Amino acid sequence: MAKAATPAAYVVLESFAVGYTTYSKGEVLAPDNPTVKAWPEKFGPLTFAHEDRLDEPVVERATAGPGEKRGA
Repeated sequence: MAKAATPAAYVVLESFAVGYTTYSKGEVLAPDNPTVKAWPEKFGPLTFAHEDRLDEPVVERATAGPGEKRGA
């Protein structure tokens, strides 16, 4: 069975503290961070909401074209 690829980064699922260090929900850590290795259940892979559309450029028309009215 092939080993799953390691995510590029991990995100804190719920806020927690270790000693004097506090990790907030949504905080991003590197996969080699000792805290991620010690408590992997507190982290999830960092993903993007529209990861499948990252290759598509976002194009927005700021003004109306010739002969057009804005908002029409």
